[in-house]
Amino acid sequence: MGLIYKMPTTIEESSNIIRLDDGKILIKSYPPSKTLWNYFYLIITSIFIMSFVTKGLIITLFTSDNHFDQILGLLTVLAFTCIPTSALGLLCYQKRILKDKNNISISHFILGIRFRKHNIKPILYNVEIQNTRPNQARINAKQEFQSYNNKDYYNLFVTDTFQTKILLDRSTDENSMNRLMQILSK
Repeated sequence: MGLIYKMPTTIEESSNIIRLDDGKILIKSYPPSKTLWNYFYLIITSIFIMSFVTKGLIITLFTSDNHFDQILGLLTVLAFTCIPTSALGLLCYQKRILKDKNNISISHFILGIRFRKHNIKPILYNVEIQNTRPNQARINAKQEFQSYNNKDYYNLFVTDTFQTKILLDRSTDENSMNRLMQILSK
């Protein structure tokens, strides 16, 4: 999730990296940008307008004797409630990495409620490049195609004692992944 939810990479510049009293380091992901929140407000506004306009039709579908119409009305109401709820959940997602001396705990939160947690005893940190598609602009090397040049993704993996590779973060900037790796490997 590192492409939308950026992790801080320097201790001095960020309030999202917290040194706790007992030598632990807590790293929290940054919130999404204002642009994504503006998209969310547009989604809420359009769904409110659509539900206001179709309110009479939905009531007619619910009061109909035909079961297919009632199911269609129920699916419409579910769509009008599930779309903004899931969008809000995605915007309120936060990833926290708690680094102890010998352990790393990765927790995922939505609306402040933890829904997933990994406890890892790290052995090795590594940054790997990921390019998922062929890059025609780089292959052809023409100047007019340089704006279409695909960006590579860099994944920060941690290998635990069971030799399992677990993805910690990803970014388009290799330096930020290396800095995050240095913070976690201390």
